Amino acid sequence: NLVSELKSPSFDPNRDYTIPCQSGFTGLAYNTDLTGGDLSSLEALFDPKFKGQVGVLEGYIDTVGLIMLYEGKDPATASLDEMLASTETLAKLVSDGQIRSVYCNDYLDALINGDLAVALAWSGDIFANAEDNPNLKFVFPDEGQMIWTDNMLIPKGAANKANAEKWMDFY
Repeated sequence: NLVSELKSPSFDPNRDYTIPCQSGFTGLAYNTDLTGGDLSSLEALFDPKFKGQVGVLEGYIDTVGLIMLYEGKDPATASLDEMLASTETLAKLVSDGQIRSVYCNDYLDALINGDLAVALAWSGDIFANAEDNPNLKFVFPDEGQMIWTDNMLIPKGAANKANAEKWMDFY
């Protein structure tokens, strides 16, 4: 019952050793109180009116992948040189002060309290907080989004392999 994107990851093509436990998207989140309206493009990350109010994720694949999409590159097939060029784009955004900070999970607090107008975000975080914070929005940018998945596995030599298998079967 898996979507095709999750059926055959490169690290376990037949899903012999892993199962996905959750999946979601990385896209664009914003606070409409600070943006003055809706956004739809990753161009917002570069917009001077949001200088110092932009956040990106420390998840390198998520952040650089979205910058690559903005630059017209396909993260799934890009060369190392293309990826490094997008990394340089990110470094320039940080050094120029366009990006306020590189965040882990704390980007959500910064969006909610108004430190950030725009951020790269994980879909579930924004949807889980939407009812209490109706000014927060999440969109799949015009340029595309990243899909991610967290996986379960049982390490070789695990002491409680049978219990882990039961948990994974239950889940």
